Amino acid sequence: MAEVKRTSPSTVVTKEELDDAAHDLIELAKARGMELRRLPGRRVFTSSPNTPSIDELLRDNLRTALEDEVIAANPTADGEIDGNELDHELIKKALIGLRLSALRSVARERDLLVSGNSEQVASRIAQELGWDADAIARLVLAHEEEPTAERGHISRIFPTQETVDTALAGELLELVSGRYVRVGVARWFVFEELAFDPARLEVSGTFRSYRATVDDVRGEATLTPVPSRQSAQVVADTGAAAMEVRGPGLQAARAAAGAVQLVTGTDLRGYVPRAELAAEVGNGLHPASDFILDLVSTRFDQVGLFDRNITVARFRVAEGEPEEDSTFSRPALRAVRFEGIHLLDSIAACRLLAHERRPLVEIALQVSYKSNEDGQLVRLPVKIGVETDHVLIATGYGSDPQLSLDAHRALVNAVKAEIAEGVADDDALAILVARIGARADEIDDPETATMLTD
Repeated sequence: MAEVKRTSPSTVVTKEELDDAAHDLIELAKARGMELRRLPGRRVFTSSPNTPSIDELLRDNLRTALEDEVIAANPTADGEIDGNELDHELIKKALIGLRLSALRSVARERDLLVSGNSEQVASRIAQELGWDADAIARLVLAHEEEPTAERGHISRIFPTQETVDTALAGELLELVSGRYVRVGVARWFVFEELAFDPARLEVSGTFRSYRATVDDVRGEATLTPVPSRQSAQVVADTGAAAMEVRGPGLQAARAAAGAVQLVTGTDLRGYVPRAELAAEVGNGLHPASDFILDLVSTRFDQVGLFDRNITVARFRVAEGEPEEDSTFSRPALRAVRFEGIHLLDSIAACRLLAHERRPLVEIALQVSYKSNEDGQLVRLPVKIGVETDHVLIATGYGSDPQLSLDAHRALVNAVKAEIAEGVADDDALAILVARIGARADEIDDPETATMLTD
C-alpha cells in the first residue's frame, strides 16, 4: 500500500501520492469485503453487472478526508490550475457566498451533516448535487439572504430640486451624445446611448476613472495609471423630481447623475427629502427610520410585496463625517449592524429606534411577490438603504430573474412615491411606532414575530 509521506514543518504530499493512497484504501476495502463474504456461515452475495460504479465518488470523498490531514501539491499544466479542481473550487466559492446558517439549512433539507465550517458544509452539498454548476447556481439564487451587485437588480434614486422635463433634457443631451464630460479628478462620464420622448428619458454611458500609482522601476520613479470602467443608465420620468440610476457601482451612479446634472441643469438635491440623515429628531423616531418603516409596513403591501422578514438592519450611531487627525487615530463606532430573522421584533433593535432614536439607514429582508399575469409566487432577497444623497434599492434574482425584475420595478415605484409624497399611512405608522416603543420597554424577546405579521 502506498504511504503518504510526511515532511516537516508542513505535511506536504504530491497529488500522485494522494491519489495512490485513496486508490489503495479503496482496494483494501474491496479485498476485506471479499474476505468477509468467504467466511464460513456467511451468506454469499452477488452483484449485478449493471450496478453503477461508485469508485470515483469514494475517491473524491477519500481525497477530501486525506486533504484534511495533509497538503496536496498538484502538478501544473503550463502553469495553470487543473480544470476539474478549478471547477470544484469555484462551485464551493459560490456556495460559501451564502451564510453558514443558510448552508446548514440546505444541508439539513438534504439530510446531510450540518457540522463543520462553511467549506466543509459547502463540499457536502456540492458532492450531493454531483458538482453540477447549474444546479448550484439555482440553489445559491434561491437561498441568498441579501442581494448582491453580481446577482441582482440595483437602482439608486437621486432626488432633484425640480421635476424633470424629459423633452428639454433629451435635446440638451443629444448635443453630447458620443462625447464625455469631466466629473472629478481623473474621472469622466461618456454619453453613449440616448432615448427620450415627452414622458421618459433614458441615457446610458460609461464612467471612466483612473488611479495613479507611483512605482520604483530600476531606481526611477514612474507614474502608472490604473484604469477602471463601469456602466450606468439614468432614467427619468417627466413630472418626477428624481433620477433613477441603474447599475451596480456607487461611484458610477453618482458620476452618471452628476453628468446629467451638468449638461441639463437639473440640480440634484444632495439629500433625501423626509429622510435626511442630518435632520433634527423630535419626539418620535428619526425621519430616516420613519421613511424605511413606512415603506416596509405600507407601501410594500401596495405594490404586492408581502410576508416580510427583516434579516439585516443597520443603524447609524455617530453624527457627521469622520474627523481627520494626522497625529491620533481615535476609535469611533459609526454604525451598528444586526443580523438575524424578524429583527423588527427584537428588543435591541427597538431600543435603538425608540429610546436612542438612531436612524435606521439600511435593511435587508426576504419578501414574497406574486406575478399579476399568471399568479406565480417567488421569494426574493431585497435591500433598501438611505444614503446622504440617494436611496438604494437592490433586489436579488431569486429563482426567477424576470419575475424579480418585475418586483424590483415595483420597489422602485414605491420608493419614488415615498420620496415625493411622504408617509403613505400616518395612522398605520403611528401604531407601528407605538408597538416599537412598547417592545423597547420589554425585558425578553417574544417567542413569535408579530411586528410585521399581524
